[in-house]
Amino acid sequence: MKGILSKVAYTFAFIFLGISSVNSFANTQNIEVFNGKPVPRNYAKWQAAIHLTNKKVSDGLVCGGSIIARGWILTAAHCFYDRSTKQRFPEDLLLVSYGSVALDGKRTFAHINKVHIQNYAYGLPANDIALVQTDDDLGSDFMPLAEQQDQNLELGELGVVGWGETEKSFVSNILLYATMNAYPYTNCKQFYPEIPAGVLCAGNKGTDTCHGDSGGPLYAIKNNNIVQVGITIAGDGCGVKPGLYSSVRFYLKWIDQTLQVTGSQRVPYNNVIATCDAKAVKNGIC
Repeated sequence: MKGILSKVAYTFAFIFLGISSVNSFANTQNIEVFNGKPVPRNYAKWQAAIHLTNKKVSDGLVCGGSIIARGWILTAAHCFYDRSTKQRFPEDLLLVSYGSVALDGKRTFAHINKVHIQNYAYGLPANDIALVQTDDDLGSDFMPLAEQQDQNLELGELGVVGWGETEKSFVSNILLYATMNAYPYTNCKQFYPEIPAGVLCAGNKGTDTCHGDSGGPLYAIKNNNIVQVGITIAGDGCGVKPGLYSSVRFYLKWIDQTLQVTGSQRVPYNNVIATCDAKAVKNGIC
């Protein structure tokens, strides 16, 4: 996929996956799945989309995200900033949707009650993580998150999904997925010398997340099910250098504390029913 996910451009000269453009990290943040394959129907039901309300669904796609608990979506902080003004979008200008791999399919829409962001500075990769609280339960399919002891899941083969720009430079109507390899932190710093702690690198030559799909999950396969290890945030050229992802483990304490304040909790991995069949596991999607 040209870029499964929309990334955001860094002040490091990265590219954001969100909307509009600035000459900074924010520009690396408009991302999509590059050189990806279509996700089969009835898979990836934990994938959500964030839209602008003043545009049609496909044109108004801002970012992706993963449903991690009843009423909660995990995504990237930069998704909620207008890249032309660097200001937060009013929350009533945004909607979330879920329930279909097709943007023009039978999707359920929900309003945003609150977006939780902490210590994030637009245009920088640190703390590029957000939790979206909605007015809807968001179905019953949840993305389990990597636990603190799951550091090995951040290595090896990983998967990404998104509707962002493809190698044909169009936003995909159908959700796309791709597999890629993790880069150790020391190797990642060879591409991005100023990368902060809490950021993961992953990619394959010609396969990456790209414009339009920031906020979507980077995941590993564990015991025949997916586990989210990262959140798509940025990169430098779709499919050229490895993409950048906020580490779920690094921010896990903040995630749990934010949910607990509202009386919510994410679904523990051991409570999620394994849904991957052998073919799905082999292809890296379930």
